[in-house]
Amino acid sequence: MRTLAVTALFIVALGAHDRGAARPPETRLAAAPPVIGLRVVADRKSPADMWVRAGQQATVGVQGGLTVGLTPLLHESTIDLVVVRLADESGGGEPEETAKFEMRLGDVVEFDVASMHLAIQWTELLQPATDNGGASPAGPCTTCCVECDGRLKCACHVMTECGSCCCPNSCACGSSAASTAEGLSIPHGSCGSVSQLPLR
Repeated sequence: MRTLAVTALFIVALGAHDRGAARPPETRLAAAPPVIGLRVVADRKSPADMWVRAGQQATVGVQGGLTVGLTPLLHESTIDLVVVRLADESGGGEPEETAKFEMRLGDVVEFDVASMHLAIQWTELLQPATDNGGASPAGPCTTCCVECDGRLKCACHVMTECGSCCCPNSCACGSSAASTAEGLSIPHGSCGSVSQLPLR
């Protein structure tokens, strides 16, 4: 009889402990930003199609020289394209915002940053990419680059007539984004079998 009483007491105490135990809060992953497609023509040469996550920066420039950053900020039906001169012709200088353009899908803006002439069209708005890249010591790939017509173009997905590159962690790459021998692909992170360079 005493054994039954002790067992019943233990079960009641265990149930009370379960009811009062703190439960860990639910973990919710932050939604990835959508991807903005831009067609970029630098110095009236061949166009490059570039994709970048909203709020992140794509760049166009010359290695060791003038480099321009392009950051699309997404609103309901427009983007603000923020233009920043990241480096001057000598490769130095402090970053400086030079322009901001409100754009609707299909709009084209043309402008100069120092000696570089740029024409940019907002071509598409894509759903966020699913992060399907593997882990690497430098972290997931977020930016890759292709050099064409003497201009280095960097974003999460770049397509030029010289070649292309894509970071599957950031952009929905598709079968057309494989790097080609003609393009100089410089990934900033892990991009499959392409050699990896440290982040700038």
